[in-house]
Amino acid sequence: MLPLVSIVLPTFNVEDYLKRCIFSILNQTYNNFEVIFVNDGSTDNTEELFHQFSLDSRLQFVTKKNEGSGIARNYGLARAKGKYIYFMDPDDELKNDLFSDCIPLLEKENSEMLVFGFEKVDSYTGKVEFFNTDKTAVFEDEETVRDQIINLSKIKGINSVWNKIYRKDFLINNNLFFTNLSTGQDAEFNWKVYDALSNFIEKKGIYYRYYTNRAGSAQTKFNPETFYNEVTLLRQMESVTKKWGRQKEYSQLVKNYHLNILFKEAKNLRKVPGVSLMNLKNHHLYKEAKKIPFSQIYGWKQWLKLLIIKLNLINLVS
Repeated sequence: MLPLVSIVLPTFNVEDYLKRCIFSILNQTYNNFEVIFVNDGSTDNTEELFHQFSLDSRLQFVTKKNEGSGIARNYGLARAKGKYIYFMDPDDELKNDLFSDCIPLLEKENSEMLVFGFEKVDSYTGKVEFFNTDKTAVFEDEETVRDQIINLSKIKGINSVWNKIYRKDFLINNNLFFTNLSTGQDAEFNWKVYDALSNFIEKKGIYYRYYTNRAGSAQTKFNPETFYNEVTLLRQMESVTKKWGRQKEYSQLVKNYHLNILFKEAKNLRKVPGVSLMNLKNHHLYKEAKKIPFSQIYGWKQWLKLLIIKLNLINLVS
């Protein structure tokens, strides 16, 4: 029998979406898995919903106090028995051939991580976008891995955990766990992973359905800590790429992320009545952005963002 996969899901007040998630797991054509649902202090009917599936021995339900999704994932990881770890979000769906297609490839190559394609569904408009790699490829040494990681940004999902399968011993041996950041903990985790990787697989294929703009999700709420967490991640990216000696190769990726942080914060602040953007304009990150050359930016949207910052017009962002 092929090796066990441990699917770890942190859950917090997602009762309206959890059945959809669970059925997408149970419909997998690969059967040798366990699912560890970590109920992170939900106040809705999540726990009662779990009881409807209690007869399936592959499904485990544990409840803990609310500490955030990163700590909940660590909690699940500590209980996982599988050779491979998959972190899923409880309001999304799997395609039914995810593990049957990917686990044999991981076994064949003995890789530390596998990345796959996904589709993004806007829950408000119904718009669907597809993000996929051009071909299945194996990268087998540290230098090649560091050359290739940047390409993950071209198919999106570079900072996400739900489009990746990790080998458990690789995570444990390299002390790779999530922090208690309230936002951005997936990205912080992945950049630690990338720094430790010596091999990985890009698997062509769409295996995950990611829903955005869900009512009540963290994406749609203002969080005063988001900006500072994003700045922390930016500094982490700068530090890792400098350590690799690849500041030039990763310059556009890092600079684009720099701009995105500022525009994301401007939009977040717009959600709070009466809040001025003056503090953002006075922040050192904003001043650093004004010094970025246009030559270090790719894409017309990013070029326009940089122009808006250089002209000091970010207050027009809505």
